[in-house]
Amino acid sequence: MKAIFTSLLAFLVVPLSVIAEPWKMDFVTKDEWEAASTSVSRLSPDAFPALPPAVAEDLNRRGCTIPQSVYPAEPNNVISGHFQDPTSTDWAVLCSRNWNSTILVYWGGSADNVGELGCLSADRSWLQGGSGDSIEFSRLIATAEIETLNHYRGELLNPGGPKFEHEGVVEAFLDKFSTIYYWHDGEWHEIDGAD
Repeated sequence: MKAIFTSLLAFLVVPLSVIAEPWKMDFVTKDEWEAASTSVSRLSPDAFPALPPAVAEDLNRRGCTIPQSVYPAEPNNVISGHFQDPTSTDWAVLCSRNWNSTILVYWGGSADNVGELGCLSADRSWLQGGSGDSIEFSRLIATAEIETLNHYRGELLNPGGPKFEHEGVVEAFLDKFSTIYYWHDGEWHEIDGAD
């Protein structure tokens, strides 16, 4: 995961007009874009055997599927880490329902303590042109490792500021931009990832 996060920090920002109306790109029609949106690979929570059973059950109850980013090739958008403090093992899952997705955070791996991270957004807004004529889903979540956070601390916080004490959650639009979410003082803080 550290390699994935490190590579996420090298993105370029896409013009907002392309995100808002991606079918205006020269090589893709609106119909092709809509067709690509409905054909995004989505896995059942049961496809992730490492998920705590209560979390998988809750995701199924909510009607969540997990949209798959084009990278990495293995099943993705389900992560675990120490997001609240150094001792808790928490889970974050990109939950898609009715072609819209949000990040659900299961504190301590419990279905009784679920938070939402970021905002609900249309899955089609995370599509982009890929190699050849392909259109690819490019939303990816990953664990932001402590070492990586502290390495970039001078850019993210003031250089003399406190060190990060636990992991965070990275949300990335591959090759475009990323946001790091870090839990501190009872709330999520957003940090712009490297563009």
